[in-house]
Amino acid sequence: MPKLTKEEREKAKEAKAIYHVKRIVLVNTEKLDEYIELMCADDPSDF
Repeated sequence: MPKLTKEEREKAKEAKAIYHVKRIVLVNTEKLDEYIELMCADDPSDF
């Protein structure tokens, strides 16, 4: 299972796409993708 970089974790937190289930951390990638697309639409120079 791939690990997220610090930047990816920060973006996932901003997107509220991180869920904790017992000792497992899950990332809703669909929610994260939507967030990133919105951010790119607002300021394409940011990414």
